[in-house]
Amino acid sequence: MLRASLFRHPGKVLVRAPHASSLSSYSYFRNPPKHGGSVVGKGNKQSLLYQRDHEKDSCGVGILAQLQKKPSRKVVLQANEMLVRMSHRGGCGCDPASGDGAGMLVGMPHMFIQRLVDEGAFGGAHTSVALVPEQYAVGNVFFSKNSEHIDASKKAFDAIAKDLNLTVLGWRPVPTSNHELGQTSLASEPHIEQVLVLPPSNLSNDHFEKELMRLRKVATTANKESEMYVCSLSSQTLVYKGQLTPGQVMPYYADLQAHDFSSHLALVHSRFSTNTFPSWDRAQPYRVLCHNGEINTLRGNKNWMFARGSKAHSAYFGHATSSLLPVCSDDMSDSGIYIYCYSKCGPLC
Repeated sequence: MLRASLFRHPGKVLVRAPHASSLSSYSYFRNPPKHGGSVVGKGNKQSLLYQRDHEKDSCGVGILAQLQKKPSRKVVLQANEMLVRMSHRGGCGCDPASGDGAGMLVGMPHMFIQRLVDEGAFGGAHTSVALVPEQYAVGNVFFSKNSEHIDASKKAFDAIAKDLNLTVLGWRPVPTSNHELGQTSLASEPHIEQVLVLPPSNLSNDHFEKELMRLRKVATTANKESEMYVCSLSSQTLVYKGQLTPGQVMPYYADLQAHDFSSHLALVHSRFSTNTFPSWDRAQPYRVLCHNGEINTLRGNKNWMFARGSKAHSAYFGHATSSLLPVCSDDMSDSGIYIYCYSKCGPLC
C-alpha cells in the first residue's frame, strides 16, 4: 500500500537501497536511471545504493484500524477493497483462478458471533448463552474432507480442551462458496469449521490466551495425520484465509459478507509464493502477523530452535512445557515457522 500510494505522484519514482525495508530507505528522484546501474551524481560519484538488478517484488500487506477500538462494518469493507487492489502483489500459476493465498484477520466480531449463538449455530442447547467480550474464544479450523477424520479430530480437540479446564461450547460449519475457485485450489480445499471455547470463571484473559495456545498446539500435534490446521484460536482476533486470490476472499466466506460482521481492525495479505508451494494453511495472515518471508537464515534458525528445545522451560506451564515442543514445524513456510516461534517463545520466556 505504501509503495502503491507513493507511485501516484506524477513525474516521480520511488527508489530504495537494495534489500531495504524501512521507510527511511526510500527516496524520491524525478529522473531515475533508464538503464541498469546506480544513480550517479556529479563527478561520477554514486549518490544512491540503487541497483535495478536488486529490485524485488513482495507480498501485498495492508492494515486498517479504528483507533477508538469501535467496531465498524466500514473497516471490513475497506480492508477487502484494499486487498482486492493488491491483486498484482499476489501470485498465481497457469490457473489464474487459483491464487497463491490471501486472507483477512479481524478483531473479534462480537455481535456477529452472539447472533450465531442465539440462532443455535453452535448447537441448539446453548442459545441462551450471553457472551462477554474477551471471555470467549473463536477459531477457524481446517480439516481434510474425510468425514471420519473430521469427527475424530473434533472429539480429540474437545477432550484436550476439557483436560485444560476449557469448555467447547460447540462447532459450526463455516459457510463457503467455491464456485469461483480454480482447479488447483479446489483440489486441496479443506472442510472448514468454527469452534467456540469458554474459559473457567477465574481465568484472566492473559492466561486464557496461553491456554488457548496450548490447546491449539496439543490438538494439532494429536491430529497431525488428519491434517487438522487451526487458522486462529483467540479471544481477540479471527482469521479467514485460504489458497485464494484477493478477489475471492469475501465471496468465498459468507461470514465476511454478513451485515453485522464488523471489526475495529483488519489486516489483509496477498501472497506471492517464492520458496514454498501455495497451500491453504500457508496462506496469510497468520494468527498475529503478516510476513513477507525471504528469511535467508531459515535453516540455521530452525537448527538452533531444535537444539535449544531440550532446555525450554516456562514458569507458567511448568512440566507441561514439553507439550509445546517442538517449536518449529517442517511443514510450514519460513513465515509460518516464524509465527510458530513468535507465538510460543513468549510463554516459554
